[in-house]
Amino acid sequence: MLKAKLVFMPMPCKGHFISMVQLAKILVNLYPNLSITVLIMKLNLDAKIDAYVNSFTATRIKFIHLSPYETHKDVAPTDFITSLVLIHGPLVKEVAANIVKYSSSVIDSHRLAVFILNVFLTPLIDLGNELGVPSYVFYVSGVAFLGFQFYALSLQDEQNVNIVELKDSDTEFTIPSYLNLVSSKLFPTIMLKPKSLPMVNNLVRGLRKAKGIMINTFWELESHAVNSLSYGSVPPIYPVRSILDLDNESDVHQSSDIMKWLDEQHISSVVFLYFGSGGSFNEDHAKEIICALEQNGHRFLWSLRQPPDPSKSSMASLTDYVVPQNLA
Repeated sequence: MLKAKLVFMPMPCKGHFISMVQLAKILVNLYPNLSITVLIMKLNLDAKIDAYVNSFTATRIKFIHLSPYETHKDVAPTDFITSLVLIHGPLVKEVAANIVKYSSSVIDSHRLAVFILNVFLTPLIDLGNELGVPSYVFYVSGVAFLGFQFYALSLQDEQNVNIVELKDSDTEFTIPSYLNLVSSKLFPTIMLKPKSLPMVNNLVRGLRKAKGIMINTFWELESHAVNSLSYGSVPPIYPVRSILDLDNESDVHQSSDIMKWLDEQHISSVVFLYFGSGGSFNEDHAKEIICALEQNGHRFLWSLRQPPDPSKSSMASLTDYVVPQNLA
């Protein structure tokens, strides 16, 4: 049986990093001929990554720490991604070259077969092509949003639509990956800013270069979206199931008030709202969401974060979960 090595390149923040490592665990458990090397970029963005790696016990998964790089806290997101790739590209190439050298000199060793990149690292696909290694992308959002990103790019490239000009409009679009019409008011803010839109477009163009896109979802949840991307110029889509880290202790202690309250509710009776590690709402928006949920009549639990301080960098971490004042 041919032994193959996969090189994983996650973003160095907990949500992105752990989900990719959990995918690595799934793959090595399914295929005994695989070994996986996970490259760790030392950006000091999430201190919990080191603790997670140190507690990891899975076999055939190896972690390599790339040379530390001091990230400037006030760097803009667009410059951050660019500098990330420029600094770490040569380091990744060196690691890959060492793997190739080792496999060619040691009989019955694992041969470098595939790069699997985080969605923010699609510029490194060119490095894979240079080395003759096919690159796949691990996409952390759902298939429906992936379809939206491809659609938004085609609006600009093929229909000459200026996405930024849609900022204050209420234009509705028929996007194949969604069942209902989508208003431009729902477009992510990052796509409506002239400084950040080029970065988003470049990442999506990079996705088109991938041999395939692995997505943290499952067919039964997004069958319409998956089917909508099953043809055309989009790379093959591979739903890899819902990936959860169930082996490690939750940040929420099992005896907390939250867990106690959940245990007292009927099965499948609570709506859970979570907006990602970068999602936040101001007080007015939070009130609107609460009012809508209360009118719906369902109990709910949500993960709510403080909006970022406008005086801080756009790359600064959000503060801990809080409840805005006067929401009652």
